[in-house]
Amino acid sequence: MNLFRHFFDRASLDHAYSPSRFVPDISFYVREYESRSAAIRDTLGNCQTLQYGPDPAERLDLFLAPSASGACDTVVYIHGGYWQELSKDHHSFPAQALNAAGLNFAALGYGLAPALKPADMVRQCQAALHWLVNRSEALSIAPRLHLIGHSAGGQLAAMVTLEDRRLASRRALPICSVTTISGVFDLRPIALTYVNDVLRMSDEEALLASPVLRVDLVQGELPRFWVAYAEREPAEFARQSLEFADALRLKGAEVAVSCISGRNHFDIVLDLSDPDSAFLQAALRHIGRHAG
Repeated sequence: MNLFRHFFDRASLDHAYSPSRFVPDISFYVREYESRSAAIRDTLGNCQTLQYGPDPAERLDLFLAPSASGACDTVVYIHGGYWQELSKDHHSFPAQALNAAGLNFAALGYGLAPALKPADMVRQCQAALHWLVNRSEALSIAPRLHLIGHSAGGQLAAMVTLEDRRLASRRALPICSVTTISGVFDLRPIALTYVNDVLRMSDEEALLASPVLRVDLVQGELPRFWVAYAEREPAEFARQSLEFADALRLKGAEVAVSCISGRNHFDIVLDLSDPDSAFLQAALRHIGRHAG
């Protein structure tokens, strides 16, 4: 009997959803995230740490772009870490390149497992986006948002967008574009792996938190998606990305899909800090098509 799709046991499923096993040393990338982010905060000196909710984890770091033409659109970055690791403090590194392109940048913090379930994290991310939009004038930002989510953050960015557009009668958040990077869009296999030892999701919770299974519920118009994944990561991340993109297309959404050559699950996002990288330039083109 199959455990999930063509996986017959937990060991093989664990391996398929363990991107750290596909790199020599995951701690190298964590150190890179942390050191580059600290350097950016020191270099730019324009980081505002803002509390968007009562939970101590409900904070974001906002970097305003220098602009002579008024308020700019804001890129909101939702970090990964399998819903249980890392924080906004590790993810300031794209700020300088995005500010230079005329975009504000917000690194979004949210609570982690085991204290919270993914559904709770979705609600926190929703609250953060509403907080930013409601205070856009006071913050000197345009009420236009572009989401970038990496790994588990890809699931959160997708869920926030889909839930926001689930009811056509409700005024939608001004999410103008969404970029998912090596995202997880079906949490049913995750519930069968080592990751769930901390998440403790039930089968029903995994189903309800799976973007690929929620697309059909959308009634409002969806923003344009760019679904990207790395060449050198577990094949399940590519499969899930392609499956999610297909579901979006069937719902009428405009979707671009890219496999980023030469990159793994962890270094793919570091290219967002490199002004000369093809990945950053592609991200800026995707955002620019819908920026104010």
